[in-house]
Amino acid sequence: MKRQLLAVNLLIALALILTACAPVDTATDAPAMQEPPTERQYGGTLNFWQPSWDGSKDWFHHIKRDEVTTWMWEELFWTTTGGFIPVLATGYDVSDDGLVYTVHLREGVKFHDGEDFTAEDVKYSFELKYDPGILPPEALKAEAERVEGLFAYKQGEEGADEITGIRIVDDYTVEFVLTDRDPSFFPGFLGYVEHPMMPKHVLETLDRDELVAGTSDYWVTGPIGTGPYQFVEHVPGQYVEYARFDDYWGGKPGPERVFVKFAPVETAIIMLQKGELDIVWEAPAEEAVRLMDDPNIDVLVADNVMGFWIQTPNWHAGDGLWQNPKAKQAMLHAADRQGYVDNVMHGFGVVRHSWFHGTRFECPTLQEYEYDLEKAKALLDEIGMTADKRSEYQLELTVYPGNKMRVDYAVMLHEAYTQLGFKTNVDLIDAASWADYRNGRGPRGTEFDFAIANWGPGTNPYVLEPYMVGTVDLGYWPLDVERDFHWHEYSPNAEKAAELWANIFAETELEAQTPYFQELDCILNEEVFIPHLIGESWIALKSKRLQGIDLDLNVSVYIVPMMVDMANWWLWDPEADSQ
Repeated sequence: MKRQLLAVNLLIALALILTACAPVDTATDAPAMQEPPTERQYGGTLNFWQPSWDGSKDWFHHIKRDEVTTWMWEELFWTTTGGFIPVLATGYDVSDDGLVYTVHLREGVKFHDGEDFTAEDVKYSFELKYDPGILPPEALKAEAERVEGLFAYKQGEEGADEITGIRIVDDYTVEFVLTDRDPSFFPGFLGYVEHPMMPKHVLETLDRDELVAGTSDYWVTGPIGTGPYQFVEHVPGQYVEYARFDDYWGGKPGPERVFVKFAPVETAIIMLQKGELDIVWEAPAEEAVRLMDDPNIDVLVADNVMGFWIQTPNWHAGDGLWQNPKAKQAMLHAADRQGYVDNVMHGFGVVRHSWFHGTRFECPTLQEYEYDLEKAKALLDEIGMTADKRSEYQLELTVYPGNKMRVDYAVMLHEAYTQLGFKTNVDLIDAASWADYRNGRGPRGTEFDFAIANWGPGTNPYVLEPYMVGTVDLGYWPLDVERDFHWHEYSPNAEKAAELWANIFAETELEAQTPYFQELDCILNEEVFIPHLIGESWIALKSKRLQGIDLDLNVSVYIVPMMVDMANWWLWDPEADSQ
């Protein structure tokens, strides 16, 4: 087992965490550009950055869409925590019994070869996505079981040669038939696993086995979609080139060409400053600070309310200490989260106080857990975890590398909890050892206290329901020890929460569900269901010549490429304007 243990030295940790890089004046000697025109411009070549792409022949196999294909492929809807944005669909209706979702398709949409996009392509695309040869059945079981006949098709059962629950009504109408009433169907089905629409008339002529195996040359030599740009070529390790699709249903796109270039982020920043790239996302906070004063670069920031760091408690540790809401409230009050955002994250983050904080479902009477060390101590004293007991308690935190700021945050927590009087330790666990650790086979056995990770409602506001009503054990540490624990078994609000979930699932429209979600969020906020920590802001750095980007949106790691609406980007040539 690979494992790294971080023996945290207090003085070193404080020096590392509290030392914030001062902004460096790196403004170039080039004169500042003029202000761009307000009207859309056409032409030019846009250079878009991406860290890497493996170049394999399996674009369609990705559960999550990579930015490299966003220019070419589109879906029925873009999903957000607060609803849907129509793309290739114009909307949907739900039957009175909640079992049939009727999706209305946009008419006049063309594939890059000029053929019409119709309901046949929708059904074909879903059946290709769920082909038995693409991922094992268990990988998509949760969403596949929601649609009639889908899981049987995915398993390759005899006679299940189509998904019976996806029905073509006419050329521009498709029905999705559910196995049970479930308003979380569309957010979970369309929001978690992405479904780009594919051209049936092209793919059905190709070798099906090669398509699903990801070995067909089609994926890297001539794939087509309905998006604003059409594929030109892929040069492994260097770029993917696209050309403007003038018959795009959303109107003629701006740039004539797009190059998706691959480079490490450090190289990309240099390329941006030299004019070789037009946009770098997701950009490091320290680079955003450094480039704030560069007259030729814009720093764009959006707060990510759909995902955040969480401090998942081990319900079994300390004889159930973290089952007590006041214990978790104390942990939040003990950490100077706002100070961390301001000083270490350079202001590019937001403190979160509940699951739906920042969304339409936020608790109207939200309680904010501000930094107050004395209040934290008082709360612990109140539940019997007095100073003498804290001095004897070994509090274990764990975090896995992959996000430097999150790792640094764990070190900050070490200091905060040490000030509370706990004996505190932080373990860095690599991803390969993570399952073993949380199963109680790490150096702390079954008694580590918190794991710092990423979570959030994402595009599915219903995602917490199974954890709250007891279908799934949120306190899943350790998985292989028979000490299952469910939130509803101890919470005084369990009955009320179950009632709220029932009210939510009785409705099919988000507008009607919203007040119930808000009331539910008040429970999550008060009980600190999971300590919600900090949401990292989403940062993009762009050249002045790139226009048409609007990041004044609630963004998510799942939907960033779609939400910024690349079809509306355009380029401005300031040198031409000055002549």
